Amino acid sequence: MRYESRSVLGCTVVDVNPGGIDVEAKNKTVHYDFSDYLGTKVVRNYYNGIYAGKTRYMSFHDESVKLGKTRMLNFSSKEKDDFMRIAADIDKTCFDISDKPEELVHHFDEARTFDAGRVSVKKNSLKHILLLTLLPLVIITAALITGLIIKKTGDESLGHTVTWLSAAAYIVAAVLVIPEVSYVIRGLKNIPSRVIIDQYSVRVDDNLFARESIGNVKLTPPSYQKWERRMTVKDRNGNHVYSFGSSAGNPQKTSSRSMPEYEEFYNALRLWCHLNNVTFFSDLG
Repeated sequence: MRYESRSVLGCTVVDVNPGGIDVEAKNKTVHYDFSDYLGTKVVRNYYNGIYAGKTRYMSFHDESVKLGKTRMLNFSSKEKDDFMRIAADIDKTCFDISDKPEELVHHFDEARTFDAGRVSVKKNSLKHILLLTLLPLVIITAALITGLIIKKTGDESLGHTVTWLSAAAYIVAAVLVIPEVSYVIRGLKNIPSRVIIDQYSVRVDDNLFARESIGNVKLTPPSYQKWERRMTVKDRNGNHVYSFGSSAGNPQKTSSRSMPEYEEFYNALRLWCHLNNVTFFSDLG
């Protein structure tokens, strides 16, 4: 499949085929083996603390690049779904042409059960919300009260300054905290107890999704820092959304606010989709 990404720097064409990945840019085509593909990266951009959108990259090992031997292709001009589609095509093509040992093909002869840690994830997420909201609120309120006291005791100019700074701090805290709190609260409603994957289906609590009925599956990669680790299963009845906690902070470390076996679950579901020709998308932000 051929994909185009247009930006102010020109047009980049990516051709994914069984022989590898061909990247055409500035009238030059470079061929990469699948082993050169290093994956995707989504960077959240901020300007003076204000969220200013995302930059999406695909990276390749490239010996011709002097610094770091890594070539980063900017795909910010593509919509999120298009970006995920390119990554999914590379992932599935690489899997299809690879040698598959017998134990991999029969990986789900015995069902795999994953505990989503519903009780602990909810409990620790609520603690996080309380700490995230109450601590700044107490500190800013204390500063505001101090400013009012200073105004009454004589130094009116300093009191005004502290009062206005406290009011501004309320606004900044709300801008930074409210989005994360809303994501966490929304996710708490959709945390399952467990997921069972067998040869022919994926069961999420009492909901059974047979492989023939699934249109596609989206799941947040374990390496991505996100407020909500989310799975979306699309079938003939629409989208079914489940949350597995949050990886905000350092996703490389085990978080008490996330499913304990999340990385193992992600890899198992991705493998199951590839084996059953179900389209699997990494939810890339």
